[in-house]
Amino acid sequence: MVEHDEFYGWWDLSGDTIGRAMKAAERMTQRASKSSYRDVEGIDSTRAHFIGNCGEAVFARACGLPEPDFMRKATGKTDGGEDFKNIDVKTTSNIRTPELRVWTDKQRGSKYTRPAKVRWFVLIVYDEQQHRGRIGGYATRSEIFAAPIKIIGKHTAHYIPEARLHKPERREP
Repeated sequence: MVEHDEFYGWWDLSGDTIGRAMKAAERMTQRASKSSYRDVEGIDSTRAHFIGNCGEAVFARACGLPEPDFMRKATGKTDGGEDFKNIDVKTTSNIRTPELRVWTDKQRGSKYTRPAKVRWFVLIVYDEQQHRGRIGGYATRSEIFAAPIKIIGKHTAHYIPEARLHKPERREP
């Protein structure tokens, strides 16, 4: 069993995992009809998919789950926003002021117009320089959709700062 302090610490990703995440991100970008992330934060679609893939790998590692099959999504077999059972993992590379964001506008495409019917949204904070991530916390579906909306570039998103997210309680064995 993973200890609470260890669960919230930084989780390093192997070179193999990083390679698989990048290969899938490149394929995801090639399949996309447009670069859906380009206008949001000035990052390209490949980088955004890569960061998301790495976040899912960090979550799996922290929870003792198998590594996600990145190529499944890259070949068009989307998970519909449900990365793990009842969970949508959201990853940010903003390690100074991380926040959980769920897009609200139609410009982002159908996945974001109708987010997956998941119960929880989990924030992963990913450090691109060190190739590691940590769990920032989680919010329920009703909490994220009741959260304030902010404008980010040409888009809007519900957001909750990391400090306001839930963290599982430590349980003694």
